[in-house]
Amino acid sequence: MLAGAGCQSATPTSRISGTPQPQVSWISIDQLAAQLQLTIVDQDLAMVTLKNDRNTVMLFKHDDGQFSVDGRLYGSVGHVLHDGTGFYVEPSLVSRIGEHLSQEPVLAASPRFSGSNRKGLIMIDPGHGGKDPGAISCLGFYEKDITLDVALRLASQLNRIGYRTLLTRDSDEFIELDDRCALANRFNPDLFISLHADSCETSSVTGYTAYVAPSASWRARQAAGSFVDTLEQTGIDSRGVKTAKFKVLMDTTCPAVLIEMGYLSNEWEAKRLRNVTIQQRMAKAIANGIQEFSATAK
Repeated sequence: MLAGAGCQSATPTSRISGTPQPQVSWISIDQLAAQLQLTIVDQDLAMVTLKNDRNTVMLFKHDDGQFSVDGRLYGSVGHVLHDGTGFYVEPSLVSRIGEHLSQEPVLAASPRFSGSNRKGLIMIDPGHGGKDPGAISCLGFYEKDITLDVALRLASQLNRIGYRTLLTRDSDEFIELDDRCALANRFNPDLFISLHADSCETSSVTGYTAYVAPSASWRARQAAGSFVDTLEQTGIDSRGVKTAKFKVLMDTTCPAVLIEMGYLSNEWEAKRLRNVTIQQRMAKAIANGIQEFSATAK
């Protein structure tokens, strides 16, 4: 039986992705944990969490799902086998995770996210990334680059004023929407902010928009209202608060807001969003909105 063997070299009979793969060797999640000197502390259909006194590792349980070490995403889990008896991965995952594990003791209550925790945890989700460029501006640059630039600036702003931050990505990598939602639900931040830039066929359309889910909590709506107020500091017009059934709003359990920072299909706004001064102003305005939201939520 597959569950009773430590390593298999047969073609998998069932895979979450449903895509046949070449013959490979497999190790169980228990063997992975043992080789990394970690303990499985939580597991569900989507994710496994492993810990020791120095590190927290999270694995998404599907083909090409991401793995994180101490809150930072590092890459793909690779091929995954899930045949009803257990969860199996390729042996190479041991070394790929191991190179990111800390050998220095850290307090379990102090995960190595950016910033302090005086004012709570903010999760920042730079939209798109990697193979998904998002909108392509009328000037030829990608939405994925603008969202990451502003996200990194926002994290820096928040860290300076006492917030702890966690980014769903901090480089040009592709992260599944399911994985972004799962991270938010696992870490349960005080606020989840997804950053985007809009586009449409009519090039004259301009303005930033704050979106919440139709069933959003009053806290999410308060946060969106705060962003609409503070983003006036950027000089970009406001389109107000709207509702939409975006996955990162619908499938997250914490207060969540998606901000469209302007229209890349409009030449004037595209130039502004690519400007580092405007990006810094955008990050500061969103940080001010978070402070306003935090004060109101107390």
